[in-house]
Amino acid sequence: MPLTAADQRRVDEAEAEAEAAGSTKLLVRSPDDTEKLGSLTVMCLILNRTIGSGIYVTPAIVLRATNSVGISLLLWTFGAVFGLCGLLVWLELGLSIPKFQPQEEGAASIDGDGPLENVPRSGGEKNY
Repeated sequence: MPLTAADQRRVDEAEAEAEAAGSTKLLVRSPDDTEKLGSLTVMCLILNRTIGSGIYVTPAIVLRATNSVGISLLLWTFGAVFGLCGLLVWLELGLSIPKFQPQEEGAASIDGDGPLENVPRSGGEKNY
């Protein structure tokens, strides 16, 4: 979504202030749409970390503790379902940042033409 002229002016002023000699300000930019991670990418990264960290070490420990191949496979299946549930919860929490269209000062209602802005959830009620 392109910036408005006023927003672009504020970005340019912030960049100039951050680049000034002796400035201690750090300018942090949001990623553009091509750099953002999607749901599938996040899910694959979490599964990669989860599976990759224990797949080579724990099968022998689980098999030695259960003394049964069937029970150890059942435990691995239960662990996969439990991990998938945790993944889905974190995806829901991470992707539930609602967007709203801010009101102009003095406007009685939102006309739907304004830019969308992210609003972090307060944790109390659902804002979407």
